[in-house]
Amino acid sequence: MSIEVINEDGLCHMALEGELTIYTAVNYLQAFQEQSQGCKGMKIDLAGVTEIDTAGVQLLVALRQHVIGTESGLRLCNASESVLEVLELSRLTGQFAGIP
Repeated sequence: MSIEVINEDGLCHMALEGELTIYTAVNYLQAFQEQSQGCKGMKIDLAGVTEIDTAGVQLLVALRQHVIGTESGLRLCNASESVLEVLELSRLTGQFAGIP
């Protein structure tokens, strides 16, 4: 599990790597809470996510809920095949900007 958060003028860029599962979701959430002070929106790069389960999906939904009403909202980018597959199966692709 690896996370990098860069705050550029209030827009937080997060790059996630590794599993986004029940075993890591809480760690990602804690890292987000610690590093995202002052974020007016969020862009999450999911290219490095190797596996995702329902806990990972719940984390993405929670992050989306957290930034609703902010200037830029939440945008997912570079979603890996595993992320795309799970979001399509759960019919959530339309809920996230940046997902085709």
